[in-house]
Amino acid sequence: MSFTQTEKSVFWQEAFVVAGGALLYSAGPSQQFGSYQYQDPAADGDIMRMIVTLDPGFYNMEWLGVRGSSSAIIDVYFNGVLEFTDDRYQAAFAFNTIDNFGVTILDEVTTIDFVVNGKNASSFDFFNSMTRVFFSKL
Repeated sequence: MSFTQTEKSVFWQEAFVVAGGALLYSAGPSQQFGSYQYQDPAADGDIMRMIVTLDPGFYNMEWLGVRGSSSAIIDVYFNGVLEFTDDRYQAAFAFNTIDNFGVTILDEVTTIDFVVNGKNASSFDFFNSMTRVFFSKL
């Protein structure tokens, strides 16, 4: 049975904490949608989870957030399988950073875990600051 859903947008505040600090909201007038969220205190091993319902297939996953000198390295798991790793570090703080990843959705209901797995040698903390994740079927 197919849900025939080929696009999905999930705001970070719809995700939930599996491990680590509470999800905090930060107003960011310069950030698209006016805010971003992050776990605080930030720590290695923090986990945020979202559940999406999409038709199986290949998707572009667009990740909207902020980056800076306190950003972490994030491992992204789909149903417990490592899909990709993203080093979120950037020397200067920047709003509206967008990263695109090609991902395969195997199950109509997919659990996605965002796991803090260390940090860039130049980063001074473990933050994963996000606004939205968007999926578009290719």
